[in-house]
Amino acid sequence: MNILVTGAHSNLGRHVAEVLGDRDEYALKFADRGERPPWLAGKDWTEVDLIQPDRVEQLLDGVDKVLHLEALALAAQPDMVPGEAVYRNTCGVYNLARAAQTTGVERLVLASSLDLFARLPAHWQVNEMWRPRPTPSLSDLCCWTAELSLRETVRAGSLLAVCLRFATVVDPAILGDQPYNPAWVSAADAVHGIERALLFDAARTKNATRPDWHVFHIAAPGPRSKMRVTHTTGDEERSISSVPPFSYAPQDDFRSRWSNTESSPDRSVRWQDVVADGDPVAGRPIRNVVIFGSSGPMGSATSRELADVYTVRQAGLRSVEDALASWSPGMGSRPQPVRLEAPHKFRRVDMGDTQQVVDACAGMDAIINCSVLRPELHAAFKVNTVGAFNIGLGAVAHGIRRVVQTGPFQQMDPGYGSYVWDYDIPVDAPCRPLDYLYHHTKYLGQEILRVFAEYHDLEVPVMLFWRLASLDEPHQIPPFAVTYEDSARSLRAALETPSLPSPYEQFNISVDLPHRRFELGKAKALLGFEARDQLDRHWMD
Repeated sequence: MNILVTGAHSNLGRHVAEVLGDRDEYALKFADRGERPPWLAGKDWTEVDLIQPDRVEQLLDGVDKVLHLEALALAAQPDMVPGEAVYRNTCGVYNLARAAQTTGVERLVLASSLDLFARLPAHWQVNEMWRPRPTPSLSDLCCWTAELSLRETVRAGSLLAVCLRFATVVDPAILGDQPYNPAWVSAADAVHGIERALLFDAARTKNATRPDWHVFHIAAPGPRSKMRVTHTTGDEERSISSVPPFSYAPQDDFRSRWSNTESSPDRSVRWQDVVADGDPVAGRPIRNVVIFGSSGPMGSATSRELADVYTVRQAGLRSVEDALASWSPGMGSRPQPVRLEAPHKFRRVDMGDTQQVVDACAGMDAIINCSVLRPELHAAFKVNTVGAFNIGLGAVAHGIRRVVQTGPFQQMDPGYGSYVWDYDIPVDAPCRPLDYLYHHTKYLGQEILRVFAEYHDLEVPVMLFWRLASLDEPHQIPPFAVTYEDSARSLRAALETPSLPSPYEQFNISVDLPHRRFELGKAKALLGFEARDQLDRHWMD
């Protein structure tokens, strides 16, 4: 079994190298960025950067299975800039999964963390079916976005993905006199869990039509462990019946470190209070608004829409003058960039630069994010994914509660689990971005903002579009479209709505069309928005 191990500079990577590295049944090769770790001396090791897709594809030549530890390792690097860690993590997972599909790798095992449930009380019987509740911490976001990225990428193709969420991996031999921590799992049991993932027979899954995605929790055994081991053991009484036995059999329950008494759980805790337990951001009257991506068509239309009522800070990588210089008559009636006069201001901002984005939020009462980049790999991750992360940081740093996010409708890409032939698709149906770069990177950015919103009680309306059209365009439009001017009106409605039912709400923005593929009533009910510009002539003879 030829296995590639990434992130081997991590604590877990060291234990994998020590336990599995000399076993005859495994041929391990290790890949990492930077210098070779000392525990890999004499091992098959390659220096590689996972954000380079060509190098990743070469790396996978002859590989049967991949063990990806990088999501755990990145967050543990003290010198890693947060935005850079988010970029390297998400782009690296995406490249690795796509290259694995191309080169015929059979499975990819992803190391994630049970810290995604750390806020939940120990007496709750959390298992693999529970939704993770990450915080906006870098360690949580690296693991959570890695999970989301891999899960969506494997919907297309034949790659099997096995996600292992680990408790805190420790070596009992070097714990000294530390008191027992119910979040521990021994390194030996963690490596045993990895072996089970490498050998797991997904073909035995009940009603399986194709391999794609499985999740298992790797924790210590026994009643004192915060996470009870059930699904992973194959216990028929308590496991999920449609999943074949994973046969995880941990041994070390750290019994010798248990105290004589065990604290009684506080059963009065409400789950709503646990999930939203960050420092809440209070709302305030909205007078000053920063628009990221202000020189694009939607940003330009929105700048004009808000200029008479709000003080607008236009923010973008290109100045308005540069954007106008690249304008051509072939762009039709698409809104031209506009340079607003004082008291409005423009600021040059790179969405991938955390400090620039955070600084651009200073003194603002609300944020509108119209920034987008579609075709180029690295820029798409930096603008669409890291940019959203930076906006979340800016909102919290400057006490901004209302953050209006924009993105594409992500439920019609053809692939496993797509809604492409469904009707009356509700806006809150789970997204299916698959591995389509534009949708994938925007999806990750949206989910990062969801985490910020739920943790800090922000108000994040997410406005979803498919096609922005002009009234004079001659060609037919898809069954989900709105004019540029109406897109700006919808963003203003999202800015001005008094409240939202929950911290994070999605809205389909389209003129009402007869196709009946999509549900459009939510924007009217919660935002009071209806498109003014009818596009009848685009679907009539």
